[in-house]
Amino acid sequence: MRLGVAYYGSYLPWHLERDLRDIYDSGCDDVLVTLQENDFKVFRGKVQLTAKIAHKIGLKAVANFWGYACMLGGGRVSKLLTDNVEAWQVNKEGKRVGVGCMNNPYVYNTLVEMIRDAASYEYDGFFIDEPTRAECFCRYCQEKFRSEYGGSILKADPNDLSKFRARSVTEFLGSVCREVKEIDAKLETSTCIMPIDRDLWEEAVKIGSLDYFGTDPYWLLSNQPVSSVVESTRRVIDLCRRYKKKSLMWILCWKIPKGKEHEIYKATTLCAKEGPDALYAWSYRGGLGTYEESDDPDEAWANLIKAYREIKEHNSGSR
Repeated sequence: MRLGVAYYGSYLPWHLERDLRDIYDSGCDDVLVTLQENDFKVFRGKVQLTAKIAHKIGLKAVANFWGYACMLGGGRVSKLLTDNVEAWQVNKEGKRVGVGCMNNPYVYNTLVEMIRDAASYEYDGFFIDEPTRAECFCRYCQEKFRSEYGGSILKADPNDLSKFRARSVTEFLGSVCREVKEIDAKLETSTCIMPIDRDLWEEAVKIGSLDYFGTDPYWLLSNQPVSSVVESTRRVIDLCRRYKKKSLMWILCWKIPKGKEHEIYKATTLCAKEGPDALYAWSYRGGLGTYEESDDPDEAWANLIKAYREIKEHNSGSR
C-alpha cells in the first residue's frame, strides 16, 4: 500500500527540499503536487523543480491540476476564465457561469498543453481531481447533445439529459487519460470521483487508460460517522479488482474542527485495514496557512502521521 499526501508546494528549491523531506520522513511514498494555472505562468519553479527534488528524496511525484478552469477540485482561481469568457459554462437562461465546460475544446486543449508541459519535468503521473457533472447549456454542449440525441438540450428528456451529463464526465476523463498515455505509456493516470457521483464510478473504472480509481469519503463534511469510510473503501476496491485497476482512497485532513483530530487516525486505520493499493490524505500539515486550514493543524497532522507510521511498521520492508 502506497501512502501519500497532497502538497500545495513552493517555487523555491530549498523550501521544496525541506517540505518533501518532511513528507518522506512522515511515512509517505508519494506526493501529490497541486499545480494551479498560475504556477504554469508565474511560479514556474514549482512546476519545474518539484518532481526532480521528490525523486532525489525517494518520493513518487503526481501532478494534480487543482482548480483548473474552476471545474476540477478546489483552489478555484482561473486566469483562463478571466481571459476567455467563451470558456465559461452557460446556464439554461443563457447567462454565463464562471466555471469551465468539459465539452469546450479550448478548455480541454489548454489542459492537454499543461499536461505536456508538466510531463517534461519528470512527474510520474497525473491526477484528475473530482470531475463532476455540469449543468451547462453552452453551444458545445448543445452541439454534442444534438449529435447524440437528435434534439435540443433545452427541451431534453430528463433521463437523456442525465445520461448526457454523466457521459460528458467519463468521456472527458477518458480523453485526458489517453492523452497522458500518448505522451508516455509509463505515466500513471488517476482520478477521484466524489461519493455524490457514485453512479459514475463503474463507467470511470472501465476507462482503459485509467490506472488508479478512487474517491474521497470525507465523513465530517457530509455529517457521517467516521466508520462510513469503510463502505466506500470496500466498494472502490471491489470495482477496481473487477476491472483490474488500482484503488486510491482519500483521507480528510483539512478543515478539521477542534477536538475531532483523532478521527483522522481512526479513518486512516479503518481504510488501511481494507487494503487499498494507495491511501492519500488531503492535505500536508492539515492545510496549515490556507483557506482549508484545520482548527489545530499540528494535531490533525500528528494523527495522520501516527496512522501512517503504524501502517509502515505493519508493512515493514515495503520501501
